[in-house]
Amino acid sequence: MSTIVFPTFKDPLNGLSLEDFTSKLREMLTDRVHSAWLYGSVARGEARPDSDVDLFIVTDTDLPFHERGALFDDLRDFNANIEPLVYTPAEWLHLTSDPTVGFWQSAVREMVKLL
Repeated sequence: MSTIVFPTFKDPLNGLSLEDFTSKLREMLTDRVHSAWLYGSVARGEARPDSDVDLFIVTDTDLPFHERGALFDDLRDFNANIEPLVYTPAEWLHLTSDPTVGFWQSAVREMVKLL
C-alpha cells in the first residue's frame, strides 16, 4: 500500500500584514546588503497559502551563485518560504540594465524595493 503525503501550506507572510512583514525583512537586511527587492506573487499582492516569498538580494560576495543563499539562512528561520536570489552589484546592474529576457521582463516590472 502506498501513501501520498501532501505538504502543509501556511501563510507566506507568517500571519503578518504585508507592511509588517516587509518591515521585519528590512530590519533583518539593513547593513548587510546594497539592496533588496520582493517580486512574484507577494510583490503583486496575490500571494496564496502555497506561495513562496521571492526575494532578490544585492550584496558583495565572492561565493559562487549556488552558495550565496546560505548567507541569508536567518531569513529562512524567520520564514521558511523565502527564496532569495543573491547577486553582486555588477551582476545586478548587468541583469537589470536590459531586462528583455522573459523572466527578467516580468520580474523587473513587478519588483518592490525593500532597501
